[in-house]
Amino acid sequence: MRITLNPNRGLFSIPLLYVEEERARGPSVFHIIKSLEDKQKWGDKVLSAITYWKSLTWKDHNVIIRKATSGDQLDILVYQDTKLKMALKRIKEKDEIITVTDSIIDNLDATIASFLIRSYDNLAEPDDKDLKELGDAAYAYFTGKTVDAKFVQYFFEHQIAKHYNWKLDDIRAMEYYDFQVHLQMCMARDRADHEFEAKMAGAKSGGGSSSAGSKRFDPNTGTFV
Repeated sequence: MRITLNPNRGLFSIPLLYVEEERARGPSVFHIIKSLEDKQKWGDKVLSAITYWKSLTWKDHNVIIRKATSGDQLDILVYQDTKLKMALKRIKEKDEIITVTDSIIDNLDATIASFLIRSYDNLAEPDDKDLKELGDAAYAYFTGKTVDAKFVQYFFEHQIAKHYNWKLDDIRAMEYYDFQVHLQMCMARDRADHEFEAKMAGAKSGGGSSSAGSKRFDPNTGTFV
């Protein structure tokens, strides 16, 4: 899967199992079924639904942050509400598919709403392992090593954006031929820059024993040795 999202990409589903417990007094209480033991405990009282979500883009993320930020403070309740309203698109229950509106979300039971946003975050947000994998791949790519193919397109886009200061949306709209041409130009420029830095490092060292050819870039120290 590409790390850049297709805006026409389909929704993904998250199942929901729950029980609505009627009480003698007051409103009914909702219980989320989280385990086989829970399911066995409630038996045929267990109800099911399927929720359908969109993957949030970087633009979506920025909209959510802006709406939830006042001054320099992030309001976590507004953040969760805005994300839920932007990401949750449909609910299927008893063969009926409901298109989700802000009003429907406003009227969700609080227990259900909290569980849904946590479930979405667990599936859609990168965890520490994901971030470390991406960081390791980025380091490998920019030090000339082979990387996992699923990350390569993103690094190529970054390479072009770094040199031309173009927006990613514009880069992704390019013809494939133009993309490859500009990518090769940027990579050649990087090589030339590194070679120039190596020559400069050799010249600054003084004496005849340190030539440009004897210098190599050490990514572990960030210096030429």
